Amino acid sequence: FGGYGVYAVRNGIWENSGGGWSSPFPNNNNCNPARRTSHQLILGDPNQNEVFIFSGQGSCTGSQFESSCSISEPWATDVGTWCWLKDLYQLDLDNYNFTNILPVNEPTVQNFGTITYDYTESTFYFIGGYVPPAIYDGQFYNNTYFVPQLYKFQAGVDPGFVQITTVGNAPPDVLLNDLGGQQLFYDGINDRLVWIRKDGVWSIDLCAPVTGIDQVAECG
Repeated sequence: FGGYGVYAVRNGIWENSGGGWSSPFPNNNNCNPARRTSHQLILGDPNQNEVFIFSGQGSCTGSQFESSCSISEPWATDVGTWCWLKDLYQLDLDNYNFTNILPVNEPTVQNFGTITYDYTESTFYFIGGYVPPAIYDGQFYNNTYFVPQLYKFQAGVDPGFVQITTVGNAPPDVLLNDLGGQQLFYDGINDRLVWIRKDGVWSIDLCAPVTGIDQVAECG
């Protein structure tokens, strides 16, 4: 889904069914969803032919040379401005239909980070992060820390992402340029989140007592 090259992004879909690549869904020009790069593709229910697409940077035009953003908060680059999309879409791979779950510029997406999905509870868990720069600063990623904060969003129950407070030994804050590749996984067998980063692997036990806004973690 999507891609980046020559200062532009696309939101077309490519797939490989064993005989090579094909594009069953051409680049979409109606901003639903907006074209994006730095998106996060989330696997859905293994019994459903679906994936989810979260947050990232992009715009309706897909051009990196835009000077402003009309659909969300700006995310400045060295040659222009992306939009910080702050949205959540479901992509049905049976018919290539996008369904918006959380809108562009969703106010409860307060940081940029990494996300995973508990398909048994229709719950997204998100660790952020940092706030992208609205004004370009060549040293931003050298001077800005990724500060771990945990959020959850249960579709059909929560109005948006709700921050929850963890207990135990949290991973340290780390400069963005030192964070390296990272990925968050939902481990349903052990009812936990597993966060893999360059500097180590952490787990968040979803059965451990946590506090948030009128909520306590529940064990199935």
